[in-house]
Amino acid sequence: MPTLESAMMTAQPRSATADFARWAVTSLAIAAGLVAVGWIPTQKVAGPEAWTAMVAGIGVSLIASIVGALPLLAVGQKPPAQRHTAILTAMALRVAATLGLLLAVVFGSELARKPLVLWAGISYLGFLFAETLTTVRQIQTGKL
Repeated sequence: MPTLESAMMTAQPRSATADFARWAVTSLAIAAGLVAVGWIPTQKVAGPEAWTAMVAGIGVSLIASIVGALPLLAVGQKPPAQRHTAILTAMALRVAATLGLLLAVVFGSELARKPLVLWAGISYLGFLFAETLTTVRQIQTGKL
């Protein structure tokens, strides 16, 4: 009968793509959780039209998070200097994409600005947490 130790030794390590898929599912769960938790308070404070701004703010952060994750996917097994550069590039891309998308939505739509910016910021932190956990896990397992 195999022991837990032998099972752990023969288990196949997850690929970076599998880690990304896990991160994506976690990010979608965070987005759904934020919508569920914030729906009623946002409507009570900012009115019934504010839910679209809330969803748009969360969407902006989710898209920016995906853009920020791309350099981490592309790095593969490159030298350590390139891997460190990929981490910094991912952070810069995430911030730039968030600001660019947020400015485009703020000035290009008639959505309520306060809930839009508030939920973009809240969800940014949630998605950053998920991405940080995934990146740390990849560093610890030698994938990044």
